[in-house]
Amino acid sequence: MTGQPTKPGLKITAAERPNTLGISQRDLITLLQKIEAAEKSKAPVRRDFTRWPFRHATVKITLIQPSGGEVQLRLACRNLSRGGISLLHNAYVHPGSTVVVSLPRLSGGVKDVAGSIKRCLFRKGVIHELGIQFEDPVDLREHLGAGKGQEFFSVEHVDPEKIVAKILYIEDCDVDYRILQHFLRETNVSLSLVVDGAAAMEQVGNGFDLVIVDWRLPDTTGTELVGKFRQIGINVPVIIVTADPVGLMKSGLWDIPNTGVLTKPLAQTQLLRAIAERLLINDKDKQQHTSDEQEVTGEPAVATAFTAQFEKLAEKLEKALDSNDQKQLIEIAMQIRGSAPNCGAHKLGKLADQAMTMLCDSSAKAKQEDMVKDLISACRHLESAA
Repeated sequence: MTGQPTKPGLKITAAERPNTLGISQRDLITLLQKIEAAEKSKAPVRRDFTRWPFRHATVKITLIQPSGGEVQLRLACRNLSRGGISLLHNAYVHPGSTVVVSLPRLSGGVKDVAGSIKRCLFRKGVIHELGIQFEDPVDLREHLGAGKGQEFFSVEHVDPEKIVAKILYIEDCDVDYRILQHFLRETNVSLSLVVDGAAAMEQVGNGFDLVIVDWRLPDTTGTELVGKFRQIGINVPVIIVTADPVGLMKSGLWDIPNTGVLTKPLAQTQLLRAIAERLLINDKDKQQHTSDEQEVTGEPAVATAFTAQFEKLAEKLEKALDSNDQKQLIEIAMQIRGSAPNCGAHKLGKLADQAMTMLCDSSAKAKQEDMVKDLISACRHLESAA
């Protein structure tokens, strides 16, 4: 393993080295690839916080000694999580030692984060890996650079019973409301439902911890509604749910702070992680956890519980077909595509997707009516559409 290239006869002092190991960014990546390859054969460790790659050759820390003295170190970095950081050093450091990590920000500069060393693992040669736990969780978006629409799910393990929140759900589809209720059945969530933007504006100021809103509402879009919340000083965290992520990305959502996105069909694990993430970011409860171990597909046994709701959607399709309302047909098909898989009606979801594609194709007008009729029939025969 070599350090940074030097001129002949030029001695590099410790203060000039990128880190205590004397390795470059390129060498750091090579070293970490070897460490991670060796770890693949070991049983996975269960953690509270998900770790994200944070490959920096230089992260400065201040090690506070028991005597009160301070030692400044430059360490190579491996991973970052909401709750801590993993750094590589050339010596053993006693667990329990207090540190301040100067965490690089995307916007420039650093953020000083207090913490303590929880472990010091020998890796190879002189290399030791320090696991540092932060006193307070950090916002990963300040340091990791999420792309538009990307969510950093910080927490790795959850007990649903520990999710305690008052949530406002804005959704005009009864099927989706029933699905959300089912997914939250093991939590301690108080769920309030409103069906349009006007009702949401009346209710949103009533002390909710979180708002979940469907992007397509009868009187507005989720993006417009959240913008109105922010204009009147309501900064409650929001999750927007959509079956049309492309349209959502064009709507200007990413300029609105404290807002996340979930794409239909929802998965229970995905929903719980998103709820916990939003609550963490808002500092409502730093002890929320989410689970990676729950089933992420729809539950077939649920389908029969939604017969009446899909019958209503079939009736809406019939009315839209009779009035030749192409836009309404597309929106209902999109709604079915997003909801059906969560009810175990996977064939219905695929059929709705096919119908939506055909309805958007002007060259397929001759076949559109038959496709919509097939979709109506499938909504009324859920058992065969599962």
